[in-house]
Amino acid sequence: MAAETLSYAVRPRVVGIYLGQLALLVGCLSTPPLVFAAVEQEWMQAAGYLIAVVALAGGGNLLQRGHRPSDIQWNEALVVAAAIFILTPLVLAVPMMMAGLSFLDALFEAISGITTTGLSTFGSVEDKPHIGTFDWCAYPTLGAKGAGPERSQLLTPKSRPRGASR
Repeated sequence: MAAETLSYAVRPRVVGIYLGQLALLVGCLSTPPLVFAAVEQEWMQAAGYLIAVVALAGGGNLLQRGHRPSDIQWNEALVVAAAIFILTPLVLAVPMMMAGLSFLDALFEAISGITTTGLSTFGSVEDKPHIGTFDWCAYPTLGAKGAGPERSQLLTPKSRPRGASR
């Protein structure tokens, strides 16, 4: 019975395709903060967002090319979910670092925003640029309402694991 519940090995190409699709989605959803930073003439953060958008959308576009498999396995979906959780905050920390935050503070703020915990290393945002306030609003939207539903729909395998009861 235990042998029936084992999954097949993770296929790196499948993980790359789905990771690329999610990175492309997050890159596209990161363009409003880029536009807002440019409108507010916050050029350092605009440059940071440009780097993030190009890295996510460009890298995602490269990864997701090729034949999309008809199904993703459960173990592959877990690898993709973990990878996008690590990748997204690392890349979205760049604009915050360009605004003067240290790497650890920027990473904490990005993780907190993407996971929608609401925690922050700052007591107040009144002395921060307007784009910083926009970041703190945009990241939870990206995590909870943006990439979250699409991520769960995209990564839901069509078949049940072997041995799973209905």
